[in-house]
Amino acid sequence: MGKLQFQKNFIENKEFRFQFTIKKNTAKIEYIGVKPRFRKSGIGKDVVMQFIEFCKKQNITKIEIDCYKKAVEFWKKVGFEIGNRQVAYGTIQDYYDAHYIL
Repeated sequence: MGKLQFQKNFIENKEFRFQFTIKKNTAKIEYIGVKPRFRKSGIGKDVVMQFIEFCKKQNITKIEIDCYKKAVEFWKKVGFEIGNRQVAYGTIQDYYDAHYIL
């Protein structure tokens, strides 16, 4: 995969979808999904690492995600710190708060 352009907050191609927002000095990865036949090929990791580099150049200081419980190991491998499980309306959710400090 070549160098990605993050000018828009949404990238989609035949291999993956990626969506993010930026507010002040914090970015949030809203969605990342690799299509089934391309999983386990390193595409997801490559997208995230390129996004981290993009954020550094934009003087972003923190990247946040809502980390699904089955993806915890992936996010740890790319350097994110996993926090507490999210709670909504008194119910523990299948997502964790997670972040990457730049």
